[in-house]
Amino acid sequence: MKKILLFTAFILVSVMGFSQDFIILKKDVKPGMISTIVTEITPTHVWYRLFREPKGKIYSVPKSDVESIMYQDGRVELFDQSDEPTTVSSQKEVKEEKADQEYPEYQEPGSFNRNSKYPKFYLGPGFGLDYGGYGGKFEYLPIKNLGVFASAGYNLLNLGWNVGGAYKILPDKKVSPNLMMMFGYNAVYVVIGGNSFTKQYETTSYGVTLGANVDIKIGRNNKISAGLLIPFRSKKFKDNYTRAGNDPNLESIVALSPILVSAGFNFELKK
Repeated sequence: MKKILLFTAFILVSVMGFSQDFIILKKDVKPGMISTIVTEITPTHVWYRLFREPKGKIYSVPKSDVESIMYQDGRVELFDQSDEPTTVSSQKEVKEEKADQEYPEYQEPGSFNRNSKYPKFYLGPGFGLDYGGYGGKFEYLPIKNLGVFASAGYNLLNLGWNVGGAYKILPDKKVSPNLMMMFGYNAVYVVIGGNSFTKQYETTSYGVTLGANVDIKIGRNNKISAGLLIPFRSKKFKDNYTRAGNDPNLESIVALSPILVSAGFNFELKK
């Protein structure tokens, strides 16, 4: 099995051609591999940065958990507890007592999934079109830069809903701007007070809405979102709105805003 694993990993690394190292873990620990840039090997630990974060945090994995390392130049180093330490590149000394961190980004052999944090799932309350009015939104991120969502809530007249998608520009940063497009309710006309005759004007517009929002991470797993939305309301709704504005039985009418706001809090659901 070890030979098959090493051969498979070697072929995939050759095909991908990325300048990265692969730490292959022992199968009785957590079988898989970590896409890294190895910085140092000490008598007890292998130190590395994640390949996708070459200037980011330094992690470590005990040498006893490592089966081998495949370097970007094609070299393969097998590990045994009796091995002498090897320094791969000069680094500022890091104290061993800071070791034993939970090492992230492990991948099943052969998968080489560079977006191993994904898919992600979010659920949370909020207000605005992308929350169905005053309601909640479920969001699914199958890959790094793409999100799809569905929402439902109370829109001051009846059930409001929307389904749509978002392009996540900087999904792994603390603040990520996003572009959104959705279809569903995007306006309601509600008569306050009135009678059975004036109630006939109450209606909901369904159509396309475009917009943008910003996700701000709270802690490691949650986020708050705030956005601006541009609704494209239906002709039927606009005609009804015009008739209501010309009806002398209605004392006042609220002007339709061309831009709407939304905000919400989203909890990440554990996979």
